[in-house]
Amino acid sequence: GASGSLAANKALVVDGVVPTISSSALASDNSYIDITMSEAIYNASAGSGALEAADFTLTFAQNSGNATGASISSVKKNDSATEGSATALAGGETVIRAFLSFTGYNIPITPSGVEKITITPVNATSIYDVAGNAMATSQNTWWTLKDKLLPSITSVSLAADNSTLAVTLSEAGFSTNGGSGVLEASDFAFSISSGGAATLSSTTPTSMISISGNVYTLGISLSGTPNGTETLAVNPVDNGIYDGAGNEASTSQFNIYNTVTLNDKAGPTISSVSLASNNSSIAVTFSEAVYNTNGGSGALEASDFSFSIIGGTATLSSATPSSISPNGNVYTLGISLSGTPNGSEVLTVNPADDSIYDSD
Repeated sequence: GASGSLAANKALVVDGVVPTISSSALASDNSYIDITMSEAIYNASAGSGALEAADFTLTFAQNSGNATGASISSVKKNDSATEGSATALAGGETVIRAFLSFTGYNIPITPSGVEKITITPVNATSIYDVAGNAMATSQNTWWTLKDKLLPSITSVSLAADNSTLAVTLSEAGFSTNGGSGVLEASDFAFSISSGGAATLSSTTPTSMISISGNVYTLGISLSGTPNGTETLAVNPVDNGIYDGAGNEASTSQFNIYNTVTLNDKAGPTISSVSLASNNSSIAVTFSEAVYNTNGGSGALEASDFSFSIIGGTATLSSATPSSISPNGNVYTLGISLSGTPNGSEVLTVNPADDSIYDSD
């Protein structure tokens, strides 16, 4: 009777509410985004099928950042921060973890905090609720990626006299991971290759000479005179340099950016001499290529040398060599003697004043 009549008047209410993206959260290392849906979702209209990466479109805006592109590598359950360890989707989830991968020119390939990504359904037939309502393509979630690019040394410039080194950082540097604190000389460390004539008196810069934007000029303390074969390197010390996002600079920088060859400040020297058996000439060998101007040009002449002699019976007819014959770094000089040597004479050869220079 009455109860049957009431049942006949009842009808199933059809679900007409489409699923939406209600919120999202980006991982601190940019490795994934957790996307929260308004209800359980599937990739088939019959309320079945697990979502796949292909069900989403990711739009990337570089904004001059370090990363040049991004994509969704997989979608998983939000139960692991590691892509390979996260559980596969089965369908019916309300939170989807979209793992991200990046491309870029600079190693490491990591965002620098200005790049933006937007994630939307790939089309109007890609994401459904259990009743078959499709998510609109106007639904999206977007994020500006977090800065995970370490500050680095991008160039160095050495003073002509080797006294200072100007170090340029890729971004503003701070002495604390909270984005504060002015850098000091002790936040840097020098090292020098072995083999040259000069060494470091201290691996810590003697002072912070100046700070101009991201350029830090450091004082260098050397022991000995550089001969131009020494390579000076500068690196941040451990826990020494941070950017504004708290990223710490590596203590091992790329050598093409943080090293420089010291300027040669050692004068050329006579490394050996060899006297002809008849005392008519002496072959003088220099430690490096030499010139008779300080501009690295001009062939040496006999007048660029001076002889002296002591002891014995022979004397010099002229302190200036009578001739000169070059062969690489060896210069054979003619000797004009008066008298017959008895073997006790000592002949000395020296450069004349302001006469012989190296290329530097």
